[in-house]
Amino acid sequence: MKKTRLAFLTAFILSGLPAWSSTSLTVGTTNDGTGTSPLTLRAAINQANNDSTASHFPYFITLPAGTYSLTQGELVAGQTSANYGGTLTIGTGLGSNIVFLGAGASSTIITQSDGSSRVFILDAAGAGGETFTFSGVTIAGGNDTFNDAYGTDGLGGGGIFSGDEGLAGSAGPDKLFLTNCIFANNKAGIGESTEGGGAAILNYGGSVYMTNCIFTNNAVNRSASLNAAGNLFGGAVGFESADSGDTLTAVGCLFVSNSLTSPNPTHAADNEQAAGGALALYTIQSGVDGPPTTLRMTNCVFAGNSVTDNKASSGSLGGGALYVGGTAYVIGCTFTNNAGNGTANLGGAISQGTTVNDSTGDFSLSYNPATIPASTIAYTIAYSYAGDASLIGITNSSTTLTVTQAVPQITWTNPAPILYGSLLTTNQLNASANVAGTFVYSPTNGTALNTGTNTLTAIFTPTDTVDYTGSTNTVNVVVQPAWLTVTAANTNRVYGQTNPIFTGSITGVTNSDNITAAYSSSATSASAAGTYNITPSLVDPANRQTNYAVNLVNGTLTVTQAVPKSPGPTRLRSFTGRC
Repeated sequence: MKKTRLAFLTAFILSGLPAWSSTSLTVGTTNDGTGTSPLTLRAAINQANNDSTASHFPYFITLPAGTYSLTQGELVAGQTSANYGGTLTIGTGLGSNIVFLGAGASSTIITQSDGSSRVFILDAAGAGGETFTFSGVTIAGGNDTFNDAYGTDGLGGGGIFSGDEGLAGSAGPDKLFLTNCIFANNKAGIGESTEGGGAAILNYGGSVYMTNCIFTNNAVNRSASLNAAGNLFGGAVGFESADSGDTLTAVGCLFVSNSLTSPNPTHAADNEQAAGGALALYTIQSGVDGPPTTLRMTNCVFAGNSVTDNKASSGSLGGGALYVGGTAYVIGCTFTNNAGNGTANLGGAISQGTTVNDSTGDFSLSYNPATIPASTIAYTIAYSYAGDASLIGITNSSTTLTVTQAVPQITWTNPAPILYGSLLTTNQLNASANVAGTFVYSPTNGTALNTGTNTLTAIFTPTDTVDYTGSTNTVNVVVQPAWLTVTAANTNRVYGQTNPIFTGSITGVTNSDNITAAYSSSATSASAAGTYNITPSLVDPANRQTNYAVNLVNGTLTVTQAVPKSPGPTRLRSFTGRC
């Protein structure tokens, strides 16, 4: 599948060019610098930037597996006075077509080590008509600061800053292709009067095509000390266009834990708005009235993204996951646990609006699903648009939303085995829930269980019985047998005597079980002198011995020889008489 996609991608890029038009470079080291032996990434880009021969394009730059940590100074092409603070600047206004081919996003990683520079700037001269492709790479650690070539205010695009709208004086709109890429931990600190965003990608015009890409932990933030005047848009991806018919296409992309945060201002003049915790499509008017900007998304996932706007003035544009300022086609996408935090009109998942000729004719549908109580009656969501000087109003309409009770998530694992006689405690009865509530257990705390596998049941009742159902969960605990030992005591007797009463000891009886012992021997009074076993046995009327591992220890009866009785003295008689 990967070879098929690459072949298609290559064919697309080469369309319209002679079959022999291309240049291939392979980067030979992960070290940064401008060296050509071995060839560094920066040197390869520099060669492409300074190549003025159209037949040499597209440039294919292959990056073998490894971490390419940017540590050197700026790479400048087309703007020799610019200082990009370590950023890789690509494009010279010559119709560049550059393809970056990594060994896979988990293997080829390009990261900005200084924490204060972007990773890439594409078409820095704004010449337009340039095409850039990234496949199988991770772009991480970029951070747009306030000291780049565009002035003292940061604009965004910590990972990639790109785009040209193809307006007057330009060679046409730029194009950016991204396939199987990861954008992680990029940042953008937006300046005081600047309008910007997109910690991973900020694209000013042109079209972007993203396939199977992951955007995670990218963050846009503006300092609370600034008197903010410009809007913030797109925690991970910001796409701004001037009504020039640009398109942002995303297929099979994942947006996780990206954020956009607007300050709690100290300046009364603050009038900025925050839009799109993960992605924002933002349309502005720049004197050219063309087709609207379009977003096309298929099979994408948005999870755990957020937009936060704490200013005290009017509400934000919102969209915890997505803000759409234009036309959107969203097919087969999933939105989970995205949040809009702060002032009113924040969409928990999606907020939609369009600004034309600086009018205020916005259409929006936004809600935070975490704040809507469950109800057996469907909620009515009403939406309307009254129109303005530029757009005709529409008839008010509505739809319904049914919010059912959520099922609490119970966490409870099988406890470690216990010995018979051990009572149940919180070591076993320790279930937890993701919401407040109480547990009732069966069997209860302090119960002694029989040996074997026993089922424990927890019944959870939430504190909030409006929004959450009750829940029942079970685990198993294994009760192992306790040791019980019966030892017969040794004794003796003389041959011919009856057996004495046998005794012994019993240890290990627990749980107040009514278990005693009896002792017996096969020896009788007629048994010859010698030794005989005294055999113990259990007296267990309730059959509780099944809970024990029983050890019966015999005693010894020693029968000794009897001593014969001595005869008495012989008495002699005397007789007198005649002989």
